[in-house]
Amino acid sequence: MNSFKLTAVGNLARNPELVAKSDTLYTRFCLVGNDYAGRDEEGAAREVVTSLWFVAFGLWARLLPRMPSKVIS
Repeated sequence: MNSFKLTAVGNLARNPELVAKSDTLYTRFCLVGNDYAGRDEEGAAREVVTSLWFVAFGLWARLLPRMPSKVIS
């Protein structure tokens, strides 16, 4: 099985949700961050809000819902 490591920085949008389907246990969570989007006509910096959904399996699926939100974000 191929895998990779990703580092994402942002604020937790809401509490992670633990889902159990058949024999599979997973946790869904969303990180939200602000990204620089250039400058407007007056020269002020613009930002856009970016949200990314993640799904964790295995050990992380069991641990993430138990962690306080300040530790995750």
